[in-house]
Amino acid sequence: MVADLPGVRALCPDLPGFGESAAIPLEDFARSADHVAALLRAQPDAAPLPVVGYSLGGYTGLMLAARHPDLVSRALLTGFQIMPVTGRWWLGPLSVAISPLMTRPFFRRRAFAALGLSGETSWSPGPWSPCDARTLRRIADLALSFEARDEVERIAVPLTVLAGRKEMRDIRETVKLIAEGSKLANGGYAPGGHGWPAVSHDLFVATVRAWLDDASLPAGIEPV
Repeated sequence: MVADLPGVRALCPDLPGFGESAAIPLEDFARSADHVAALLRAQPDAAPLPVVGYSLGGYTGLMLAARHPDLVSRALLTGFQIMPVTGRWWLGPLSVAISPLMTRPFFRRRAFAALGLSGETSWSPGPWSPCDARTLRRIADLALSFEARDEVERIAVPLTVLAGRKEMRDIRETVKLIAEGSKLANGGYAPGGHGWPAVSHDLFVATVRAWLDDASLPAGIEPV
């Protein structure tokens, strides 16, 4: 996405448990936000920055805004929820069962295809998983039981919260709760499901561009 945003300098860190940060265990979303904060404070021109987060990055970005508001000028977040997930009693055991499979190339390709991603695109999965099964299980455990409604009420930076129209109900409901519960927040719905930023890549890029420019979000985003 960054390549399609000329003039934008972006920091794209590997979060704990992933890529070059795989040796750092994923503890919880708050601790991951603290790691990102340390990275930002180490920059020579450290200053409040706009933050974009998708899925795991959505949870991390939310906690970054809550815990380190001096580093976040505003945040655009999509694909997360702020309350325990309905049905977590069966989704948890399912994640334990499939997490080893989801690190394998065949199943990763199938999972991406289920999001609407196939063929060679910049979002297509590489041959190797960026994280191990333990990290995937930890993400599921944290996300399914995540409770951040109190933190959201205390966030003092502007939030733009989005979700795909076909995402799970709790994620869609999060957009409404945040947008209607804070004068500093707004929200919207994009076409598609959890993979909408990748499936509708051009719309996602246009959305981020408009948000950075303080312009109205594209017509493809339905406001709350």
